[in-house]
Amino acid sequence: MKMLRSMSLKTRAMLVTAGILLLVLAFNTVVNISVASSKYREALIGRTAARAEGIRKDIDKAIGFGLPLNSLEGMGDKLRGVTEEDKDLSSALIMDTEGRVLYASVRGIENTVPGDEPSREALAANAPLVQFYTDGTGGHYEKVIPLAGIDGKKIGVFRIALREEAVKRQVRSLILSSLGVGFISFLIAIVLVYLFMDRQITRPILEMSETAGLMAAGDLSHEVAVRGETEIADLGGAINTMSSNLREMLHKIRNTVVGLNEAMKLTGGATHKMGEGARVQQEAAEQTAIVVNKMVASNKSIAENAGEMFRATTEASSSASEMASSIAEVARNASSLAAAVEETSSSIEQMIASIKQVSENTGVLSVSAEQTSSSITEMSASVKEVEQRAVESARLAEKVSGD
Repeated sequence: MKMLRSMSLKTRAMLVTAGILLLVLAFNTVVNISVASSKYREALIGRTAARAEGIRKDIDKAIGFGLPLNSLEGMGDKLRGVTEEDKDLSSALIMDTEGRVLYASVRGIENTVPGDEPSREALAANAPLVQFYTDGTGGHYEKVIPLAGIDGKKIGVFRIALREEAVKRQVRSLILSSLGVGFISFLIAIVLVYLFMDRQITRPILEMSETAGLMAAGDLSHEVAVRGETEIADLGGAINTMSSNLREMLHKIRNTVVGLNEAMKLTGGATHKMGEGARVQQEAAEQTAIVVNKMVASNKSIAENAGEMFRATTEASSSASEMASSIAEVARNASSLAAAVEETSSSIEQMIASIKQVSENTGVLSVSAEQTSSSITEMSASVKEVEQRAVESARLAEKVSGD
């Protein structure tokens, strides 16, 4: 079973076909030999019967002339001549109704009364018959013809025997010729079956196998050659359809991959831009923090200046007595002080406006990084201006306290 499984489909098909052909040829040969043997036997017996009919006619002629059966001159020589002429004949003899052999192809049995079974059956025959018997020389097919006188009464029998070997020899010749023809027919049939299977089954299947292998390797440019409308052709058409569908599917996959690559590129660009925007926003936030820190420091400086102004004011109130002595001089400078106070008030209002502007610029900074950068510059200028005015106010307050 393992050996059969390891064989190729072509080898197994050839073996099965050869076995079927052998069975068919063997059955056909046996039937032909059986039929032919029967036909040969009948033909040989018929030939023997024809010879016997010729001799019987001669006997009937002699009896018709009034000669008794035991007075037929030269009949024994004639029977011996027949058997010598035809080697297939084993014996020929004429017996009377008492079973005595009157004439025979073998001189030694003339004037004898054989008591064997075939002789008794031959004497008992009232019509022509064929019987088979065997003796020391082999088997024999014997034709028995009853002999009748002028009055129609049975006067004896004529027996002529055919050797069984003659039939067998013809059958052997037939067997040999049948086997030879069968063997040649078998070889021709095997060659034809081999060519048919190779051209119509094996070769197309191998082509399909090679094409399927190329498809499995990724080469979808090949197609199977489809011939006719057989099942093999249907299989080839199915493989071609599969190849076409695979090519179309791969084309769609390639288009999808290209689209995905483009989408990935676009996504990468957008991500890069987002990163750049985040970086710019981070830088802007850092700058904003720096400005806010500067503002805190400026406010702290302003608070310190305000404390110094408060201390200067305290010192000015303690020096009120001194101011009293200098009231005249203060009165003289009152107009100048009023102008300075108005200028200081104006500076404070401008500082408050600048602080509001800084707050507005801080709100705009959270909306747009680019606008925040420009606002930071303006805020820096405003803070510097506030610092300058705070310094001027401090100096003015010092001047007022000194006066």
